[in-house]
Amino acid sequence: MMVGSELEKNFPKISVEYKTITSSGDRNMNQDLANASEEGIFTKDISKSIEIKQNDIAVHSWKDVPINPSKSSQIFGTLKRGDSRDILFLKRSTLKQRTKREITLLTSSPRRIYNSKKTLPKLLPFNKCIIKTNPIRGNIETRLEKFLNGNNDGIIIAKAAFDRMTKYSDMFNFEVSYLMNNTKWMILPLSIFPTAPGQGAIAIEAHIENSHCIQMINDINDKIGFYQVEKEKEILNMFGGGCHQKIGVASWKRNKIDFLSYTGKTPDGKVISHFDRVKNDDRSVSEKIRSSSAFPIKINDAIHVERKMIKNDQIVSSLKNSFIYLSRKNVLSKNVKLHENNILWTSGLKCWKAMAKKGYWINGSSESLGEEKNFNIQSLMENQIDRYKLSHKDAISNTMKIIPSYEITKIQIMEQLDNKTHFFWMSPMVFEAAIKKSPNILDGYHACGYGKTYDYIKSRIKDKSKISQYLSFDHWKEKLIENK
Repeated sequence: MMVGSELEKNFPKISVEYKTITSSGDRNMNQDLANASEEGIFTKDISKSIEIKQNDIAVHSWKDVPINPSKSSQIFGTLKRGDSRDILFLKRSTLKQRTKREITLLTSSPRRIYNSKKTLPKLLPFNKCIIKTNPIRGNIETRLEKFLNGNNDGIIIAKAAFDRMTKYSDMFNFEVSYLMNNTKWMILPLSIFPTAPGQGAIAIEAHIENSHCIQMINDINDKIGFYQVEKEKEILNMFGGGCHQKIGVASWKRNKIDFLSYTGKTPDGKVISHFDRVKNDDRSVSEKIRSSSAFPIKINDAIHVERKMIKNDQIVSSLKNSFIYLSRKNVLSKNVKLHENNILWTSGLKCWKAMAKKGYWINGSSESLGEEKNFNIQSLMENQIDRYKLSHKDAISNTMKIIPSYEITKIQIMEQLDNKTHFFWMSPMVFEAAIKKSPNILDGYHACGYGKTYDYIKSRIKDKSKISQYLSFDHWKEKLIENK
């Protein structure tokens, strides 16, 4: 319907007739998807109708489409991509059993099975839990009903599917409020939990000789989403895998920067893992430098920071039905007891894992890629809710109210800086302390993460070609400094 509506909006004189074709994957509900020997079991029957020119345009979930749909058809476009992440729903009754050792999840995806067992034990607030999985088939309504009425602890689905179900609720026979009242949700981070290539994207297929339809598809095509999926499919194909392989690939854009992540196990058993920006911003250096020219090399030896905690237990404990952004792993004191109806979001994955160890259920993370303007969780909230950020007393945010958790009382730079040429900064305050000690380092090459430190450094350094961004301090060292 979405593709048809878009075509009618752009081409008012055309009329759209809708047809439904049931695929072999839908008809054979006993087929084991994890061991499927053929590609396109959900799309090949539909693509066949395009190949024989029975229909003009086919619409698929792009993650189900092989590289080549048929001998004479092709994917020519897509609409604006939905959220490509996976979302986990876990029963609240399970969450009360904090000593539970085995967590059973419903999924038939080899990729989700492989990565869940590897990743989720560190993200869930259980003590050394083991992830087990059981297969499930059917549309999103069927799967969620089976989950809620069965004995399994959780289920993983595509967030885009859930978003569309809530947006077009009149087309679905499912009570979303019952799901939300009886489960806790967790959006799985793309950096460590990349999804199926093309997830969240709609593929629009046409016959290669149908120039009229191809032109119409081109006119409604979202070029950014199209490029992302082509990149993901290309990488999966490079490893020899189809959608039934244990490989996740995700390409996405954050703050105008393209990122790429892939992880899993290839058909020949090779474990793969990658996360980086698509094009590293390393204009500041053409080759690696010696460690003697870089600052810092060992943070604790180079920078001494003293923090004083601010007592905010009563304020934080009183928050209900709120979005709470945790900027560091130590912003919550031991005396705070957060209400379970709050949404907890972390600035990075280290913070997430630390909070999970303390028993907190984390809903999602900014993955150290900078604070987001829109966390894309509208479908998971009934109404607009208050947003708070727990950080230091001088922190700023355009979208959240700051609750001070600590203040910086002392910053000491422990090394001489005059002989250094390349620097990595974790905060504006450490940057300013270093400038105060050695003002001439402003002429050096400066690096940081993707958050507010970058915005601050940009305001202080005139030559923007001398500023670079990296995923982390360790990432900077790996990319820039000689390993000697």
